[in-house]
Amino acid sequence: MEALQRNNEELGRKLMEAERMLQNKLMEHETELEETHLRLEELRSELSLSNREEKELRAKDVCV
Repeated sequence: MEALQRNNEELGRKLMEAERMLQNKLMEHETELEETHLRLEELRSELSLSNREEKELRAKDVCV
C-alpha cells in the first residue's frame, strides 16, 4: 500500500510539472502570436502606404 501511495505522489508531481510546462509553452505561443499579429498589421500599413504612393505617382505620370 505504501508503494502505491509513493507512486501516486510521484505521478502527482510529474503531472504538476507537465501542467506547469504546458502553461509556460502556452504563454510563449500566445506572446508569439500577438507579436505576429502586430507585425502583420505593420506590414498591412506599409503595403497600404506603398499602394497609395504608387497611385499618386501614376496619377502624376498621366498628368505629365
